[in-house]
Amino acid sequence: MQRKMTGQGSVPSPGGRELDRMDFEKIGRGIKLFSPTDADIRRLLAEAANEIPGLSNPDKVLEVFHFNPDTVFALARANPVSPKLERPTGFIAQLPLTADGHAALLSGDLDTANPDTRHIAHQNETAAAIYIWCIFVDRRTAGGISLVMERLSSRKNAAATLYCRAASQKSRDFFLTLGFRESATPGAATNPGLMVYPRNPGGAEPQTGVGASGEARKPAVQVEVCRTLDDLQQIIAIRSATYVAEHECPYNEEFDGNDLVGMHLIARCDSTPIGCIRLRFFAGFAKVERLAVLKHHRSATIANALIRKAIEICSRKGYTRLYGQCEPKVAPLWIRFGFKPRTSDPTFSFSDRDYLEGDLVLDARVDAITIDSDPLTIIRPEGAWDDPGVLDHSALRRPSPLHNWAKKLRDAAEDDSEADRRSA
Repeated sequence: MQRKMTGQGSVPSPGGRELDRMDFEKIGRGIKLFSPTDADIRRLLAEAANEIPGLSNPDKVLEVFHFNPDTVFALARANPVSPKLERPTGFIAQLPLTADGHAALLSGDLDTANPDTRHIAHQNETAAAIYIWCIFVDRRTAGGISLVMERLSSRKNAAATLYCRAASQKSRDFFLTLGFRESATPGAATNPGLMVYPRNPGGAEPQTGVGASGEARKPAVQVEVCRTLDDLQQIIAIRSATYVAEHECPYNEEFDGNDLVGMHLIARCDSTPIGCIRLRFFAGFAKVERLAVLKHHRSATIANALIRKAIEICSRKGYTRLYGQCEPKVAPLWIRFGFKPRTSDPTFSFSDRDYLEGDLVLDARVDAITIDSDPLTIIRPEGAWDDPGVLDHSALRRPSPLHNWAKKLRDAAEDDSEADRRSA
């Protein structure tokens, strides 16, 4: 947000870890990342201006934020005794750049204090690069950096190289700790101080190989909510190969009539669908079921990622009781996540196999979705409650002609009522 350097308040290193390898569940625990209001942005910018020189004009920040709501995230601590959040005390702003914007950044032609929105990607577009515009956090919210990085590691953004500028030597040391390095770009002479965090340039997932540290890197596994018919067809293919082909389960027993009323999660590696799990929701509990991983990709890592994501979604939806059924031989997998077998109940059978029942009791989350949550949060896509959705954007539109017409009718009715009172 500055003409020469990206702002950074007093920021401790979140564990001294590289961004792509942060354990966001641990580092970001107790911190809420959310879309701020206009008033939040103006207040936080005013506070940041006391520590960071040369911040962008608040009106420009709001212009960029309204163009793409994924450019500014607020950070607050979750209140352990109340479902309400504390007042946001930090924010992280970033510019998802188009290809032209990326080129302008490297050449020094991009005015980062006053960016032109034609250089910024829309919310539904894949960014060619991401410029960390400003980080302003305190020690209580510094871990929120990992939550932003989790979003920037999605399939849409995982290949986008990150850039930043440091406001001070302390900030430079901080970014170096996170894995940034001094940039040697063609425009270095006109673009001094630019730092870079290279990502995988050829695809959305890191490829198998050896990193700069010499440590072998495995392809990352992404677990996402099934949202399209194509996603569902991929899940049907996975379960057909696993349960119908391997386990010889009859087709009409595997596809039991619940697939269109449940939530599915799908795991991908290098964009290849390799695993899935299904969730069904009842009044007092959620059921976790139909875990499947393709034979040639079968590992505890993939199964763990699916189960972990399933538990996280159920917990966020407000469930504190989960129920599952599994064959005795795979019970240890579920026990590792805290499920307790019902030892008092005998096994039961279906589809020619024996099964155990198990329960998992969770602590209530302070940021669980409830009937009193923000109405726009409640109507966002499942599993993406922290990301402004298409209906959030619709709220930014001016009132529709129908709304104006209805207002004119109400105004006319009020005028008539006032005239009647005067004549009386």
